[in-house]
Amino acid sequence: MVTNNIIKNVAVYLRISRDKGENVDTLQNHRERLVRLCEDRGYTYTIYEEIVSGQARMEAREALNSLLDELEKYDAVVVTAIDRLSRDLEYSIHIFKRLEKVGIPVITPERIYTEQDFTLYAIESTLAHGEYKQIRKRMLQGKRDKALRGEIVASRPPYGYDSVMVDKKRTFVPNKDANTVKKIFNLAINGYGGKSISDITGKPYKSVQNIIRNEAYTGTMIYKDIRVDDAFTAIVDKETFKKANNAMKARFAGDREQRTRTKGKVRTILKDLVYCDNCDRKISFQLKRREVYEDAMVTKKCECGMPGVKEETLLAEFYAQFYWVELHFRKEWQKALETPLEDKKGIIEGQLTELTKKQEKLNRRLKNAREMRLDGELSKAEFEETKAESEKELIALSSKITELSDELSTLDTAKLSQGYQEKLKLIGIIKQELNLPEGKGQLNYTKIEECTNKEEANRLLKLLIDKIYYFRGIEANAFGEEEEVIKLTIAPR
Repeated sequence: MVTNNIIKNVAVYLRISRDKGENVDTLQNHRERLVRLCEDRGYTYTIYEEIVSGQARMEAREALNSLLDELEKYDAVVVTAIDRLSRDLEYSIHIFKRLEKVGIPVITPERIYTEQDFTLYAIESTLAHGEYKQIRKRMLQGKRDKALRGEIVASRPPYGYDSVMVDKKRTFVPNKDANTVKKIFNLAINGYGGKSISDITGKPYKSVQNIIRNEAYTGTMIYKDIRVDDAFTAIVDKETFKKANNAMKARFAGDREQRTRTKGKVRTILKDLVYCDNCDRKISFQLKRREVYEDAMVTKKCECGMPGVKEETLLAEFYAQFYWVELHFRKEWQKALETPLEDKKGIIEGQLTELTKKQEKLNRRLKNAREMRLDGELSKAEFEETKAESEKELIALSSKITELSDELSTLDTAKLSQGYQEKLKLIGIIKQELNLPEGKGQLNYTKIEECTNKEEANRLLKLLIDKIYYFRGIEANAFGEEEEVIKLTIAPR
C-alpha cells in the first residue's frame, strides 16, 4: 500500500445526490475543499465528478467507473468522506477491494484509509448504508403523504404544463404548448399514426407516444399506487384520452417484431392491419417485380410458414367481409339498447371489485418486500425482481381499473348510441373512399375503381378495425374434397 510520503498524483472523486437535497453549490464547496487539500500537500490531481445517488447501480456511476478503470495512473483517491464513494454496503466493499488490489489508499480530510483500515472502512460504510436507508424511507413516506393530500410530487411538469406555486402549494398549469398536446390527441383519435403525428407536430416520435399514454393530461396525479383525479387543470378530458389510446393501442402493442411496419409510402389500404391467423404476427406487403406477379403487391410469407398472397386476391375477400363489419356494429348497437343499464353497471362493478382486491394484495406484497430489503432479509437482486414484477402488474391493474371506472361513470344509453352512430357514419365514409356500393348484393369486385388515396383509406380503416386475420391453406369442402382456401376474419375495434 502506498504511504503518505510518496503520494504525488491523486484522483479526486466528487459526488452529490439530488435525493439529499444537495445542489451544484454543494459540489463546488466539496471541490474547493479537496483542491485546497491537494495543493496544501503538494499533490497533482485529476477531478472526477458526477451527480448521482450513492445507492445507484455501479453501471450508472460513469465518473466512478472511469476512475476505477484508470487507477494505475494514481497513488491515491481523495474524497470528502467515505460515503461519497458509495452508500451501498456491497458496492463500498467492492470499491475498497479494487483499491486494495492495486495498493491505493483512500484519503479524506480527516485521515488516510489503507489496507490495515479495512474494518474501520467497513464500519463507516455500514453506518452510511444505514443512514441512507433511513433518509430514503423518510423521503418516500414524505412523498406518499404529499400525494395523499393531492399535492404534486413529480420533479418536472409534463410537456404542455408549467410548474407554479399557488397558495404555497406546487401545481401544474397549461402553457402555450398545451395546444400541441391537444392536437396530438385529436390526430390520434382521427387515425394518424405516431410517425405521422410526429411529422405534423414536429415532436419526436417517442415523445408523441409518451404524451398519448400520459394520464396526467387529464389532470390526474399518479404516484405509485396513489391516484388523485382533478389534481390540476386538464388539457384533455378523459373521454378524449381514452379514445386516443384505443386508437393507438394496436400500433403500440406487441413486441418489437410484431410492431415492425413498412416504411414510407402507403401502397395498400390494408397496411399494418393484416395478421397471421396461425401465430398472430403482423404480415407486411412487398412489391414483386417478377413475371408471375406482373409487378403486383403481395403479402410476405409469414415466419410460421403461412404462404403469401396477391393483394388483389386479399382485397376481393376483404371487400366481401367488410359488409359484415357494418352488420356487426348494428347488432351490437341493438344489443346495447336492449340490455338494462343496471345489469351493465353490476357487471362492471363486479369486475372493479375483483381488480381492486388484486391491487391491494400486490401493494401489500410490495410493501413487505421493501421492509424485508431494508431489514436485509432480501438481497438487492431479489428485491428488484419482486419490485419489477409487482409494479408491472400494478400498472396494468391501474390502467384496467381506470378504464372500467371511466366506462361506469359515462354509462348511459345516449352515449352508447352516439358511439355506434359514429362508427356507422365512419363505415359510410370508408365505402365512399373505397368506391364500394351501398349493399353487399351490388358488390362486383372487377368493377370497383382503385382507391386513389390509399393513405387516407388506411387511416380510416384503422379507426374501425383492430386486426384482419389471414389464413391460406388446405381444407375439405362440402363434398369432402380438399381444396386451397383463403379466409379473412375481421376484428372490429
